[in-house]
Amino acid sequence: MAKVIAIANQKGGVGKTTTAVNVAASMAATKRKVLLIDLDPQGNATMASGVDKYEAECTCFELLIEEKPVDEVIIKDTSGKYDLIAANGDVTAAEIKLMEMFAREVRLRNSLKPVMDYYDFVFIDCPPSLN
Repeated sequence: MAKVIAIANQKGGVGKTTTAVNVAASMAATKRKVLLIDLDPQGNATMASGVDKYEAECTCFELLIEEKPVDEVIIKDTSGKYDLIAANGDVTAAEIKLMEMFAREVRLRNSLKPVMDYYDFVFIDCPPSLN
């Protein structure tokens, strides 16, 4: 079962993305299986992982809102040698749509269940907000 670590702070510019990407890459370098989830609409963790956020076919929007299977959303073996669930501006729409959804608090956890035994660590780069 993967250990899940969310990097969160309500203020922007405090190093959340830098921490998430660097710790994910460091753990992957020690041969651990790592998944990085970019939940920030700016998509900086996605770009820092070597994935163009504008070209990403699936993001956490498809995972959380469209209920696409997690295996179809994960981008395997990025330049940091970890797997990634990308983000872009669509995540802003996801925040709005989630407000109306039942059990929105557990959607991410439930979506990740099929892969939790595969990974050693799951790092979540959170957006700078309280919602």
